[in-house]
Amino acid sequence: MAKRKSDTAQTAAVSTAKKQRESVPTFTSAAEIKALEATILESSKNYNSLARMLDTLKKSFKSDSTEVSEEIQVELITALFRIFGKLLKKGELRSSKTFTAAQTEVVLWLAKRYDAFKRTLYDVIRTSEEDTLQVLALQIALRLFKLENQYYVPNETFFPRDILAGVVEAVYWARDDADPLVDEFMDNYVAVYDDLRYHFLNVLGDMLTESDALRTNDAAARAADRLFAHLITIGDNFPEADDQLTEFFLIKPKAPKNVQVSSPLMVSSHKVKFQKALLAAFRLPIAAEQYRAILTVLHKAIVPNMAQPQFLMDFLSDAYEAGGPIALLALNSLFYLIQNHNLDYPKFFQKLYTLLDASILHVKYRSRFFRLLDLFLTSTHISVAVVASFVKRISRLALFAPPSAIVAIVPFVYNQLKRHPTCMVLIHRPEFDADEDPETRGFKDPFDNEQTDPALTNAIASSLWELETLQSHYHPNVATLARIMSEQFRKPQYVLEDFLDMSYSSLMAAEQGRKLKRAPALEFERFETVFDEPARTVEEDEIAHAAFMNGWMY
Repeated sequence: MAKRKSDTAQTAAVSTAKKQRESVPTFTSAAEIKALEATILESSKNYNSLARMLDTLKKSFKSDSTEVSEEIQVELITALFRIFGKLLKKGELRSSKTFTAAQTEVVLWLAKRYDAFKRTLYDVIRTSEEDTLQVLALQIALRLFKLENQYYVPNETFFPRDILAGVVEAVYWARDDADPLVDEFMDNYVAVYDDLRYHFLNVLGDMLTESDALRTNDAAARAADRLFAHLITIGDNFPEADDQLTEFFLIKPKAPKNVQVSSPLMVSSHKVKFQKALLAAFRLPIAAEQYRAILTVLHKAIVPNMAQPQFLMDFLSDAYEAGGPIALLALNSLFYLIQNHNLDYPKFFQKLYTLLDASILHVKYRSRFFRLLDLFLTSTHISVAVVASFVKRISRLALFAPPSAIVAIVPFVYNQLKRHPTCMVLIHRPEFDADEDPETRGFKDPFDNEQTDPALTNAIASSLWELETLQSHYHPNVATLARIMSEQFRKPQYVLEDFLDMSYSSLMAAEQGRKLKRAPALEFERFETVFDEPARTVEEDEIAHAAFMNGWMY
């Protein structure tokens, strides 16, 4: 009998709440909200007040609402969290077979209010103009995520995927300047907890594939910056072994008996989810700046952490074919696939040769290119004609390069000549030979600088006269370094790293810090005029000035 009265009271409370939803009074103080929270938790008869709190919170975030202060909004969010958290722990948000019809109706009503509260949190994360409210809504949503994992299903582990999906979508759709929100989510959750990173990548991959919002370019562009920045951050801190997976936000899962089953406890599974999210992200329209940023770190933060990096072959091949700085940035990752995953790239050296254009020595990625080019030319199986073409082409470019690039070119060429002795004929060829043009009485270089195939340039029949020209360069460091090509090659090789990061400022600093063995001799004569003429008198200067002002020729 008592049970029936309780059911009747709960049903009556629900009915009363429905009638009162049209006109919801505004809360005036935090104390009032806390008192209302206590009455709701005290008896189910007061559930109508729960609806009042929730409706007030939702209406307060409408664009035309100015009645509710931020302090009241914060108090409403935290109070509703405490209420629903305690209901979760008691198991009162999930129906059971043992419940009566009235109890089931109440549970369903509470579940709808709970879902409405979660949706409100997502809206706050996505649309609020206040950083404090956004961060608070994010923290509350993730705490509910954790509570559901522990208590939603009695005596079992439950994964509340809908909460994480709602949070992830809200974070990426948040306003452009919501940096505190984004940093809070990544730095204090995804980057800290291994299981949260695993589930985040899984949800992100599904969202990018299925979300209707990404069908428009505006929505895709809005999320792209954060998305790729997050993937790069995750890649930089990716675990290397299973024993490094030690931090868990949810209840730690049991180790799977079958290794083919995906699990947050295995790095291989993390790589699969990472790859899934990454490939889905590449379907978005990528801006030029994002494209370069991705290619810059792809070889160290992305490719090694993918389960099957071969899926990037087409992407990298297209980037390499684009030429210019884009091709230069794709070179690292492309070489990684060639070296570790047997990628077969036809005419690789021919395409690499075309990258040696006038701009390559002026871009900020110059040192990266030199490192890779030196690595590619270490093989003794490369044709001598091809090596000679690279050496000749880069020597020709040195004629128009800044001094900071030339000081890297000369040691580079020196190392290649030591590594490939057959090319030494390039510095031992006489200045004039049978190819001398009788009309111009000058040396006619047989090297074809317009040829794009390094095997057909005829560079091996030429000479490195460009490096001899550099011995008269205006910069003393360049001229001194270039003279090593006229001396005996006694040095085994140069450490290229010592020259790659040179710049105008570093060259100037080195020159200023150089110790002189003896002070230079200085001598000068004092001249009264610039030209070799007698100095004019003051009167003559005044006459000349007047003539100039009147347009006369003096």
